[in-house]
Amino acid sequence: MLTGTTFLIIKRIDKSHNREAGGSGLGLAIVKRVVELHGGRVEIDSAAGKGTAVTVFLPAM
Repeated sequence: MLTGTTFLIIKRIDKSHNREAGGSGLGLAIVKRVVELHGGRVEIDSAAGKGTAVTVFLPAM
């Protein structure tokens, strides 16, 4: 289940940039902002144990 925090910028306590520690917490927030600036939208569908699908919709030019 996704919450309203899905697109928030997450600040990491551990500032290491080691790939083993995970991402930076910026990915979806950046995607959402860029897509919205282009007049589009982002939809996310997530199921525990199955994965997450992120779909980006952009207007036809």
